[in-house]
Amino acid sequence: MKNQPKFKLRIIVTLSILLAVLLLLSTIVVSFMLKGLITKQIVENGRNTAAQLQSSVEQILEVMNNSLVQISLDTEVQSFSDRLDLLNIFDCESVYERLYRFRATNQYIDKLYVCYYQDGMVIDLNGIDARMTSIEKLSDKDIIDAAVERCLSERFQKIFTVYNIAEPGEDTLLVATKPAPPMASVPRAVIVVTVKQSYFQEVLQAISLEDERNIFVLDENGRFLFGKDSRQPIFSIDGARETVSTGSEDNVVVSIKSQETGWNYVYEIPKHQIRMQVNGIMMWLWIIAVAMLFTAFIGARFLAEELYKPVRKVINTIGGYEAPSSVRHDEMSFINENIKTMMAEKKQAEKLVEENKPFLRDDALHKLITIEDADETAILERFNNYDVSYIPNAWYCTVILSVRHLDALSKHYSEMEINTILLYVMEKIREVANGYDNVEMEFIRGQESRKMVLLFSLNIRDENTRNKTLGDILNDIFKKVTNDIGVAVSIGVGNVRPELSSVWKSYQEANSAYQYRIIAGDNTIIYANELPEIEKRGFVYPFKLENKLFDAIKHNDRAAIDEAFGKFIEYIRKNAQATPHISHLAVQILNDTLNFLQERSIDSSMIFGDLNSIFDDIMKLDTIDAIETYFKDIFNNISDYIINRKTQESSSLSGKIIAFIDANYRNEEVCLDVLARKLYFSVSHIVKVFKNATGKSIKEYITEKRIAEAKDLLSSGNVKIRDVARHVGYSNVRSFINIFKKYTGFTPGDYKDEVLRGSDGRYDN
Repeated sequence: MKNQPKFKLRIIVTLSILLAVLLLLSTIVVSFMLKGLITKQIVENGRNTAAQLQSSVEQILEVMNNSLVQISLDTEVQSFSDRLDLLNIFDCESVYERLYRFRATNQYIDKLYVCYYQDGMVIDLNGIDARMTSIEKLSDKDIIDAAVERCLSERFQKIFTVYNIAEPGEDTLLVATKPAPPMASVPRAVIVVTVKQSYFQEVLQAISLEDERNIFVLDENGRFLFGKDSRQPIFSIDGARETVSTGSEDNVVVSIKSQETGWNYVYEIPKHQIRMQVNGIMMWLWIIAVAMLFTAFIGARFLAEELYKPVRKVINTIGGYEAPSSVRHDEMSFINENIKTMMAEKKQAEKLVEENKPFLRDDALHKLITIEDADETAILERFNNYDVSYIPNAWYCTVILSVRHLDALSKHYSEMEINTILLYVMEKIREVANGYDNVEMEFIRGQESRKMVLLFSLNIRDENTRNKTLGDILNDIFKKVTNDIGVAVSIGVGNVRPELSSVWKSYQEANSAYQYRIIAGDNTIIYANELPEIEKRGFVYPFKLENKLFDAIKHNDRAAIDEAFGKFIEYIRKNAQATPHISHLAVQILNDTLNFLQERSIDSSMIFGDLNSIFDDIMKLDTIDAIETYFKDIFNNISDYIINRKTQESSSLSGKIIAFIDANYRNEEVCLDVLARKLYFSVSHIVKVFKNATGKSIKEYITEKRIAEAKDLLSSGNVKIRDVARHVGYSNVRSFINIFKKYTGFTPGDYKDEVLRGSDGRYDN
């Protein structure tokens, strides 16, 4: 210091004083700024956490809503109460089984009811056996009534019809509802589900909170639904601010209200925690300030000499702006907090992907075989993200394997036992594939459980070795399944492709080879390259054009049939080579046509005549012109048959139904099954034809006939209501009274009294 010039000493002293003053002032200013920023940041984190909870809960509600919509669209569930008197025990059990399956596959369901509120009846699926019973007999009657009332009054106002129907002061009772049909002005029934409280609690467990902080959900009326802490907070409004008190201390609250449900997602932060965090940072700030002040006085000389080095570096970095340290500190704090938030959101997204990987994997594989010329990069990204078993930059082949004669097995085994057999088959197939080097195999879930689609990745460059390895694998699979397990299989094998984007072609080739089993027979392995058209021309069977043709036949549109068939033949003529083996195309068309006739419940002999001679005729079709001539007549015959059958049904069947009912409506045992057996038609077909012809259901028609005769009997004077009920087909007098009042507006006794007083004209319907 002594050797320093006075001017420099004055600069050092002045600089020390200025640094001390600036440091103290900036510390004071920053302390006030940090207090507001920290509070704001804590509140913002709470808002993000509440929004995260809202997103997760509403995703769950959407899954619940979609599943309820699916079951509410079931027409047999909708009309079950109307048809109950006409159904046999097997039809009832079929409906109960579907409802049990629905309940078993949706984990959020605690209890499940189907309420036919107009009839006062409920399907109760919560005991050992499903049953249709009066709502008055159920212990949950009040719950069902409240849920049905809320659903019917609010179903057009909200997407998610989920309510807390607990009484004030009671524990939360969440109920999800859905009218059936969903969009009907007067639904026939209401699906009522009590939701497991633990179902939403699992979402809360995934949210990490500091001690004493809480997050919870309130319904639209401010009542507690569920939360991280079991304490039920008291929600109050103070002017424009909302506060929550759970004890002796007040808390800062962040509340997000959902537009979909009206629920409030509330994040609760004790004020003392904010004060502690702010005070802790302030204490360290002042400690740092004092230390810096002491350092400023002692090291002013060195600070003055080195001051411009970091300053110049900052100026060069930020392009000419010298930012104060407090601003730089605030920016880094903001960036740090945002990085933490982004990392938390990323972890949540990764968790959701991990939980749904099986479904995402199935979707990626399904798109692989259905989307033509998909982007290779997108395919690889999905496969890597969803852990699909494959080898990059390899050769790929699609194989269709079908377990035959499952229908015969179903006569001796339960559905669970058949599924166990299929899982065992899949496990044995995987064991075989895992025994080969440079080979990966993945199952692609299909719509038919007995029909498996296998994707093979072969990292073998030599073509002969690659084909031999694939053949060995398939032969081993065939032997393992047929010999060791003892079930018959048919295997169709597509051609090997060098890229994933062309696997869809291999799948269609495998499908064509699989269809060829009608010639080759079951319990065989059929390779696509054994079919000449596929091997020589790369021909892919036009399933989409064929489906359009069958759709036109379904709608009896002759012009559309001709157009679709023309495009179908044009594609075959353009892409298929006319060889001596062209008849396999005719076999493919024949097989799909027979499946179509089976789906439409049409006897194939009515179209083809002698079934024994069909295959002889088909094998003679060795040109595309012959195929066109033969099947054009066949498709026209199918269309004519459907038109004639509908015409005959609409003109005569409804008359037969009415005649049968008029003769038997007094018999309480009359039902749709009896009617179907008498007229040799299915129950669903009879119901549809009668509805189209009369505008009424069969049950409505029977009831109107019974009520009309009951009115005549009551008008005759001295008759007992019990005798009238039995005469017109009601063994239960109470049911007769309720139905009579529903149709006339009066009980049978009141109607009889009015008739005797000469007022019967007022009540005729």
